[in-house]
Amino acid sequence: MSTPPVTPEPIIQVCTGLWAAGVLKGAVELHVFDQLTTEPRDAAGLGQALQVPSEGLQILLDALVALEFLAHTPEGYTLTPVSAEFLVSSKPTYLGTFAAEILGDSTLYDLYSQYRRVVSDGYHRDPWEYRRGSNALVERLVHQLFILGYPVGQAIADHQEWTAGNPTALRMLDVGCGSAVYGLVALSRLPQARLTAQDWPHILPAAQEFAVQMGVAERVATLAGDFRTLDFGGPYDVVFLGHILHNYDDATNRDLVRKCVGVLAPGGRVVVVDFLAEAGEAASAFSWLFSTMMYAAQGTRSWSSAEIVQLLQDCGASRTAVGGDLPTGFVIGYRD
Repeated sequence: MSTPPVTPEPIIQVCTGLWAAGVLKGAVELHVFDQLTTEPRDAAGLGQALQVPSEGLQILLDALVALEFLAHTPEGYTLTPVSAEFLVSSKPTYLGTFAAEILGDSTLYDLYSQYRRVVSDGYHRDPWEYRRGSNALVERLVHQLFILGYPVGQAIADHQEWTAGNPTALRMLDVGCGSAVYGLVALSRLPQARLTAQDWPHILPAAQEFAVQMGVAERVATLAGDFRTLDFGGPYDVVFLGHILHNYDDATNRDLVRKCVGVLAPGGRVVVVDFLAEAGEAASAFSWLFSTMMYAAQGTRSWSSAEIVQLLQDCGASRTAVGGDLPTGFVIGYRD
């Protein structure tokens, strides 16, 4: 059997990543996907509806076909399953705002266009200011992150056997909750459970909004402030720590996890959710790239499941379990 030839295709794909990102962002901002929800359209008809010249639009549409965000039929351009689910603005699963925000962030472009400075000079620029209380960008993204976190919340609930209607009256705390998606999914299955959603004061309204949408608002309390100094109260049966570790240095994370384990009731658990950077796992490619971004932004990084297991054990967990799919997984530390 002959050895396949080595080609530069992976390099070409990476180098043209900005082009693909720009095409997606442009299509979202032009509302291309919204215009294709009812019937196929050709470039001329779509251009007339969008009030843009058809020549440039035709090139954009064909690029979207190549990227598999659109399909081309004899009747015209149509949505694919991915664009129909996530790029139509009327859908509750819409991620177009997320794409436009991330791809339009000049800070991230500055970091990556000169990434050498990050490595050689320790250059950092933080677009979110999360450790200082977050900013308007975080407030806008929190709503989109609920959509991305919902399947993980379901996976956690399945792993813990929190079946629909389960009468277990769990006391839960979601630290740095954002949209509080993990706790809210648990509440939707556990009618006797209660959740304390903790985050910065201007982030908590998003969690309250989703709690209302899911019909569980009467069982959600809020706790505003900096979780590094805040008294959590307790005890709790479950503490969620979702996408927090990559924002802080190792010492801060150690203090926080020890604090979370410390407010557990006997038999309780800490559920750590994050982008797991697993060595040798192709499915962790996003986590490794995310780690480069976090280091460029604020000098922090992604963690592996083994590192989180060790952290939980060092901070008092008596046993651990790993679940979920890559790149987003979860590690659970139990207190006997």
